[in-house]
Amino acid sequence: MNDARAASDAVDDADADSDDTEVGIEAVHGAFSATFGFLARNALSVVGVSLAWVLASLPLVTVGPATLGAYAAVASVREQGSVDIGAVRKTVREHALDAVLLGGVVVIIAGVSLLYVAQFVRTEATVAGVLGVAGLYVTVHLVLVLVPTFVGLAAGVPLAKAIRTSYRWTISHSVAALSMLLLTGLLLALSLVLTVAFVLVFPAAAAWFHTRLLEPLFVPEAELVSGAEDRSGSAEYAG
Repeated sequence: MNDARAASDAVDDADADSDDTEVGIEAVHGAFSATFGFLARNALSVVGVSLAWVLASLPLVTVGPATLGAYAAVASVREQGSVDIGAVRKTVREHALDAVLLGGVVVIIAGVSLLYVAQFVRTEATVAGVLGVAGLYVTVHLVLVLVPTFVGLAAGVPLAKAIRTSYRWTISHSVAALSMLLLTGLLLALSLVLTVAFVLVFPAAAAWFHTRLLEPLFVPEAELVSGAEDRSGSAEYAG
């Protein structure tokens, strides 16, 4: 029994060490800047991933699996230079139910919160205003936790560990997490200004930004560097 407890403690310590990966405010700025280079180099993949996400998200209940698919697609672009449709399908198939439940929780809470806010605007009822603000706060917190969770699922991390790691990062790096959210909002605003860019660019741009920033939480940096070197070597050979 003592051996089992020691083994469990060792696993928890290992998880804690991996959660301590430094993904701070500097990493947020670096990932955001790199996003624009990704858009320029991978225009066709960006349009394809973005359109697929928009179409798959139309029923609303599928927003979770659609988002997971976008993260998996962008991750395959990072690893191989193109979208691996087979890998995307496999990831979505393995975590479809998890993604539906996680995405559904956010959609429901956000929807209810907006209804309360709308009621407050019409009636100025204090209770409606408090519930609306509280609901929006919970929605934002859930989004901050679920973004890295989806990145982890796309990287092949089990659901429980992905959620645990995401929660710890959000709490311990709150400034970086909020900066990520604000910069994602900036990407959204720029896309809305350009109208069609929301459909053709924003989903893939946001997925790339989040993956580029948060993947080191789940994938050892050495593996990321190794993958980048492999792609570089392949490009030089092809040239």
